[in-house]
Amino acid sequence: MTIKSVAKAIVPRPIWRWLHEWKLRRHVRDFVPTLVERSIAGHRFKLRIADGLAANWYGHDWGGLTEVDFLKRHRLKSGARVFDCGAHQGVVAMVLAREVGPAGKVIAVEAMRHNCEVARENFALNQMANGLVLEAAVAEQNGMLQFSFGMNSSAQPEDGSVQVPAVTIDELSARYGFPDVLFLDVEGSELGALRGATKTLATRPSCFVEVHVNHGLERMGGSSDELIRLLQNLDYQIHVFIENSPVVLPLSDCPPSVLQDRYFLLATSDPPAPPPAHTASTAAPRHP
Repeated sequence: MTIKSVAKAIVPRPIWRWLHEWKLRRHVRDFVPTLVERSIAGHRFKLRIADGLAANWYGHDWGGLTEVDFLKRHRLKSGARVFDCGAHQGVVAMVLAREVGPAGKVIAVEAMRHNCEVARENFALNQMANGLVLEAAVAEQNGMLQFSFGMNSSAQPEDGSVQVPAVTIDELSARYGFPDVLFLDVEGSELGALRGATKTLATRPSCFVEVHVNHGLERMGGSSDELIRLLQNLDYQIHVFIENSPVVLPLSDCPPSVLQDRYFLLATSDPPAPPPAHTASTAAPRHP
């Protein structure tokens, strides 16, 4: 056992959490922000790097995003409306904004205030007039949620230390119109988020879902089987892929082992457009 694991076993959970969050808050306070330029999925962006996690994720260029390449053959088109739920600091949301163009709209929803502030700065640096950052968590019901404080935080209904507003995807649709595309990366809360999207899913948006098997999904009362069943009952066709892979498989061809840890799900209900000629996708590095 490591010293850290021994300490974690001895120190009461509330004290350990307080110490961890104090360290993170001090890190954010003391970090010296920098401005960089990066190529992300074929688009050039200016980015504000305001913490160590962002430096790790966005400290290098990215190749293509498998989900973006796939959904461009479905409803991710010029003029589309996109909800990016769990948007972190807005980097993928800006890729989506570039894909849908000036006639489209991207609503980037992020629970952590620090990430929202950086996302808004990134949008401003890149003149993203077709993007909006909303400070909220998507959930099964509107209201408030308890979150842990972190750079890539998650809902902690029992012992979270930060209160954030919670909004359903259906409420987002009522405010901004039904999306053509739904991106969901909410650290284990994905099943609850989809349960709060009944009216939205009835319009059959193309969906990308990061399914956090063994990384928060079960803690939030969900399961991969339930999530897949929910989408299959709506007659979605489901494809999956895994980290750093451009290979997208129909669910029926997917080895069972793929679904036993975190994986990426694509749900569509329209026939795909033919792929562009002479192009190849290279997957970007992904984060947990």
